[in-house]
Amino acid sequence: MRIILLNILLILSPFAIIAHGTLAYPFVENKGQWDQRIEYSATLPSGNLFVEKNGFTYHLMDRSYFKSLHTSTPEAPPEFIQSHGLFVKFLESNDGVEFKTEGVSEHYYNFLVGAPSSHASFVRAYNKITYVNLYNGIDLDLYNTDYDYLKYDFIVSAGADPSKIRASYEGADGLYLKNGHLVIETSVTQIVEQAPMAYQHINGKKVEVPCKFKLKDGILSYRFPRGYDENHELIIDPVLIFSSFTGSTADNFGFTATYDN
Repeated sequence: MRIILLNILLILSPFAIIAHGTLAYPFVENKGQWDQRIEYSATLPSGNLFVEKNGFTYHLMDRSYFKSLHTSTPEAPPEFIQSHGLFVKFLESNDGVEFKTEGVSEHYYNFLVGAPSSHASFVRAYNKITYVNLYNGIDLDLYNTDYDYLKYDFIVSAGADPSKIRASYEGADGLYLKNGHLVIETSVTQIVEQAPMAYQHINGKKVEVPCKFKLKDGILSYRFPRGYDENHELIIDPVLIFSSFTGSTADNFGFTATYDN
């Protein structure tokens, strides 16, 4: 079966979930320790990413204050720490989305904070999760790359319509295209998704396919000015300009160390 791949990238962070997940197994399952809307969570340098059935929720946070606590003692600590919520919502996606996981961790987590009803034990993590049938004939893979980027691919089966994929960015202070790139403004940081590159493998050759973001009334989609060969898979690969998304959010201070053998 021929498929189309739409490849995209991500980010987010609440205080209670600031140290879980690893580069190899970034996606920690929800077994009742978090709000029921959350399916999985990944810790990112700028916060946390919450995977939900119809989108991603990011909690972005200004971490400069935490670092300053280790280098100086402020006379008057701020009453709050600047943070920002951003929700990427897949519009008109299917309600009955199921999740498939790959690469389960051998280690597990125990969440024993708060009331016993919110405790969870033997919580596993995974290195890849898939939205099955996010849109009719379209799946969504979410995974970590060899370069420590958190990315997601839309996988569009032959006969499915990629124009159905539409996303809104709720909570963004600004959203606009600049030189073909998508710029997302928040009170904490600016996120840039570089203009997507697309290509196909046809008869053993890599064929580039023109692909552009389309932004109308705050809704993001994709367009192919010259079309594409629907009999072959199409890979769309935008890049978010951050050096790394996943990994430990802990700073390298003494209390983060542990003993070896």
